[in-house]
Amino acid sequence: MNSIIDLAKRAKEEGLLFRTWGNFSERIDEKSFLITPSGMDYDQLNKEDLCTMSGAKSTGLHKPSSESPLHERIYKLFSHVKVIMHTHQPYASAIGLSTELHPLDKEMALNFSTAFLPISPYALPSTGKLHKNAIKTLKKHPAKVLLLEKHGAVIMGESYEDVLGRAILLEEVCRKIYYSLFKKEEEIEVNRYSLRKDPIEFYEDNKLSSTPIDAILHDMIYDEREDINVIMVVKSPDLRDFYGSVLYPYLDDFAQIVGIKANESTVHNVLLTLDAALILAPDMEEALAIKHILDKNAKAARVALYYGAKPIGELESKLMNFIYQEKYAKLKNKK
Repeated sequence: MNSIIDLAKRAKEEGLLFRTWGNFSERIDEKSFLITPSGMDYDQLNKEDLCTMSGAKSTGLHKPSSESPLHERIYKLFSHVKVIMHTHQPYASAIGLSTELHPLDKEMALNFSTAFLPISPYALPSTGKLHKNAIKTLKKHPAKVLLLEKHGAVIMGESYEDVLGRAILLEEVCRKIYYSLFKKEEEIEVNRYSLRKDPIEFYEDNKLSSTPIDAILHDMIYDEREDINVIMVVKSPDLRDFYGSVLYPYLDDFAQIVGIKANESTVHNVLLTLDAALILAPDMEEALAIKHILDKNAKAARVALYYGAKPIGELESKLMNFIYQEKYAKLKNKK
């Protein structure tokens, strides 16, 4: 790897982030660093798209990541750190909802420079409070990894390879912690969806189906939601506890994209039936993004319920959802 762009692409390949989420930076000198821009596809990034930060001042073609103040404060705190990545990796995000500090074995403790996984208290994304909480936690526990409650993880290191390897190890450690709390079950493969056509087209295993299982329900949803063109059926062991019930936001990206909750209503972008979750989306790209977030949030919800942690509040969820929808609409209009 020769740049943070290569690092971002590799992290995406490893499943540590999805779409444009997360951010990456590298130190230039004591006072400045490069960081990825806000809202740009990592696969399309070029070197000239990166932003140069010197204090709060940014130079470059694009707006820098909104988490750039956190990167700046980490570089000031740790002189040995040369590269930082902020991810929304699934298992680390879920374990960030723990209310206990999970001890690490000797090898991981050495790699992460900590005897346990530190967790920074929750605050709205991209806010000074989130950054302040993270730095306060790192001052108390100067580790090379940090879980951000309801918001993912931060990984630090001295090279691109160092940081990527540590992020992959962190996800493996958190996966093991997750399955120490819950029985591991075989994943359920469901490849069923419909597309708004005239008439509606139903697919199973990517083949057009003449005998759709839930055609009446899909027809009803399309009638009620003129803004959606894709309905995707999702099943998993992590979601099973929430079928026919309510799933609240335990991760901020769920609040941003799905809304204040998922239940039996067609109002939100996920509908929970008695045996599945239905994703309601304007296009297949957004459906796959929601599927990714739904899976993460279900894991986080199980961890939270295990420890008695609360979901994100309704007002904060509404605010994040509104901001995302405004930003999403603007990005769509640019295409």
